[in-house]
Amino acid sequence: MDFTFSALQLPGLIVLAESRNTFKAGAKAKNRKIADTQSDFEVMLSGLMGEFAVAKTLDVAMDMSHRNGGDGGADMMFKQRKVQVKTSNTDMLIFNQDDRRLTADLCVLTQIMGPCRVRIHGWTTREEFYHRCRQYDFGYGMRDVLDCEKLKPIEDLINGGLDVDHAAAEIARAEMHVMKRRLERRVSG
Repeated sequence: MDFTFSALQLPGLIVLAESRNTFKAGAKAKNRKIADTQSDFEVMLSGLMGEFAVAKTLDVAMDMSHRNGGDGGADMMFKQRKVQVKTSNTDMLIFNQDDRRLTADLCVLTQIMGPCRVRIHGWTTREEFYHRCRQYDFGYGMRDVLDCEKLKPIEDLINGGLDVDHAAAEIARAEMHVMKRRLERRVSG
């Protein structure tokens, strides 16, 4: 699903991106971005564009606050669940394997497709992500990666894709997967 910004929406995000960058610079917050091809402002604006597109699509409020330490892994709430929006220049959902791991309940992948257009590739739960992801090194350390074809359409989330029984089964599968990975690490390490 593609989201197109109106002429009135994008200027507000530009101001918010600049304001957050100024706040972080004043607080001497350490930037942990990996994308050296984009400025801090461009990275901030891209992320805000993805967050805004998802918030409007899900009809929820976007977090407009400034924090020195980031958002703690949650960009918004949807049906009492924390949602992390990842805006990427690829069609892959990528998370680090350190303290920037996926911690939100749900994750949505977005991609900037033009100056006023964002593609919402789809969504997944944290449990499904870790159950279905693969590990890949892009040249700066191992990352957990999920291809967009494995994501559910955002329309499914809007139309009640959070089945409670299904979620409990996902959690159980994910816990087994985590236990399996821990055991494999002990055996190999």
